[in-house]
Amino acid sequence: MSQTREEQDGPVKIFIVDDEAIIAQSLALDLKQRGFEARAVRSGEACIELIGKGDVPDLILMDLNLGTGRFDGPAATRAIQEVCDVPVVLHTAYTDSETLQSTHEMLRYGYVHKVPGNVEFIVATIKMALKLHGTEKRLRERERMYRDLSSHLQSVREDQNAIIAREIHDDLGQSLTALKMNLNLVRRRTTETVAAGESSDLPAVFEDMESILNTTVRKVRSMIEVLRPPLLDTTGIVDALHVLVSSVERELRIPVRLHVPSDPLVLDGTRSLVLYRVVQEALTNCARHAEPRSIAVTVDVTDDAFVAVIEDDGRGFDPAAPRPEKRFGIVGMRERVEHVGGEMSVQSSPGKGTLVRVVIPREDAQ
Repeated sequence: MSQTREEQDGPVKIFIVDDEAIIAQSLALDLKQRGFEARAVRSGEACIELIGKGDVPDLILMDLNLGTGRFDGPAATRAIQEVCDVPVVLHTAYTDSETLQSTHEMLRYGYVHKVPGNVEFIVATIKMALKLHGTEKRLRERERMYRDLSSHLQSVREDQNAIIAREIHDDLGQSLTALKMNLNLVRRRTTETVAAGESSDLPAVFEDMESILNTTVRKVRSMIEVLRPPLLDTTGIVDALHVLVSSVERELRIPVRLHVPSDPLVLDGTRSLVLYRVVQEALTNCARHAEPRSIAVTVDVTDDAFVAVIEDDGRGFDPAAPRPEKRFGIVGMRERVEHVGGEMSVQSSPGKGTLVRVVIPREDAQ
């Protein structure tokens, strides 16, 4: 985990961006006397140039008006925040509500009034801003660690699913197939015996056994599909989606249309699985909550991404409403997509259906 400013050794480096050189130099001297490494910078452009050369401060005191024809404080702040993560504190002679309203993007870490004898308040504001920035940095780092852990756990789970699916297919599936073949053989022999005039209730027993066996085979195939669709590793994502859509159509007894490009969809294993799981979860949500009359799944390809849209005409919901407890479907979908650098959006409103749009960047576009 990276260190925050208060955890690092050495003096805090501060840039004072102000076109009034005397004020900036005087404040820099006052701050140096209090243990800071302070430097006066005449303009926002000069500050950005220094940062571009690798001279990055720990905090910037930024004036509002930086001279005619130059960046003003808000513009300089936006430009700086595009290239580095440095807290900016507004340092201005104006503290009226109109000024503060117009500089809201500069007030994240506070502001100080530019008046003589205000150094102690400036020092206190600097310390508070650094502390706030450090707390935010730690929170972002922990969020990143959480996402990495979540992605790792998903990968581990999918790997385990693949192993279990292979074991079921190779061992249990083959055993069931062999058992069914032997059952058919015994039934034929029994049928021949009955035809010879010997009575037996075994045919009815065999019928019952075959029914149980067929049900078990279907359940095993269903388990394999849930764990990891074999078609993803054999014929590809399109066939896997066709099987998935057909299954949902049979279950819900409504039209579920799948639109895919005429050209083959070429995705690596990770992206194929992400696309399949997202469509699967979206369709599962439709089946559980939406009560739709129809569903459409559209997969398309752009120059740099795969795009999937799942749309239904069901009950819809308010995406801004609090999420019911123990419902993490959308969260899980979004995390899967973000793990491969993609984006997901959800559009819905009560009574007007739901549209889920997923964009997954192509491997060769990253």
